Amino acid sequence: MLAYIFIIFFMVFLRVFVFNSWQMRDKEKLMFTILALIPITVISGFRNEKIGPDTENYKSMFQDIADGNYDDRIEPGYIYFNKLLQFFTSDSQWLFIIVAVFLSVSIGTFVYKNARDPFLAILFFVTLGLFQFSLSGIRQTIAVAITLLSMELIKKRKLFWFLGLIFLASMFHKSALFFIPAYFIAHRNVTVKNVIIYFFGFTAIYFSAEFFLLKAADILELNYGVEETNNGGVFFSIVLLITVLGFRNRKRIVAVHSNSNKGIKSSNIIFINLNFISLLLWAIRLVSRTAERLTFYYMPSTYLLLEEYVSSIKTKKNRLNAYIIITVMAVTLFIYRIKSDSSLVPYSFF
Repeated sequence: MLAYIFIIFFMVFLRVFVFNSWQMRDKEKLMFTILALIPITVISGFRNEKIGPDTENYKSMFQDIADGNYDDRIEPGYIYFNKLLQFFTSDSQWLFIIVAVFLSVSIGTFVYKNARDPFLAILFFVTLGLFQFSLSGIRQTIAVAITLLSMELIKKRKLFWFLGLIFLASMFHKSALFFIPAYFIAHRNVTVKNVIIYFFGFTAIYFSAEFFLLKAADILELNYGVEETNNGGVFFSIVLLITVLGFRNRKRIVAVHSNSNKGIKSSNIIFINLNFISLLLWAIRLVSRTAERLTFYYMPSTYLLLEEYVSSIKTKKNRLNAYIIITVMAVTLFIYRIKSDSSLVPYSFF
């Protein structure tokens, strides 16, 4: 448990005593992001095989692939990645280390290019689900890391390269294909009219969700549980609250990154729009656990939206109050979830 608390403590120490200006300069953002991700990378990469529900399975799979005895349902990208790694080492610990480094690089790139406050953004990556999931689901963690890099292609409207990167991600976990709609919804104007369209569209999808998710689960072989936390309602409520805050304050949030040139939209529009999909998936999660897998592709946009909401508060007093309250709530939820997960505590290194 202390290892996970150290991640939070170290980040808070950096933010309060080292990088304590409200608006970090680019070099400060870069240094904070690198330093904050180091303990996250170490704890993820050097974890014992007993940490995480599926870590032992991936260790066994590493050896099975070396022996040529593996399940044909495993995506080819992951198999070739293991085979490439086995040219250099027979120690499966390097698999966890490399995946941890790659995820941290992807998170760091995403945060540095999009967040005003890297502390809050990285804190939400740690406390609101993705870090905890990355300690188990290695194949999908790689896929999520690749989709994080694809966000720059969405921003620049490079459809061909975006699809290429999503195809690559699907070679590690087929569920990455569900991120394709992100490109087509990302740049829509965030208006009341469009939100009404979202509402009716999402309602139709929600009531037909069970049928389509069962079909999707069969096709993509996603019909297995993720974690027995029974927290679908909790996360749905959290994302719903973030959605309401984001929409009500959309003009202020969009203005944070708006380009002075007329007609150029803020990249924050992307995160507001993709957060709507995140909300939809958490609503469907109340019906089927399969949807929980898909939320990990869209939750980074939710993290960024919450961070940008706080960062865009104009008065320092109100911003500080929101900063402290949201940080405490996120950390409390994280500690509660970690403490009740027997596959993660007590933590031990390899």
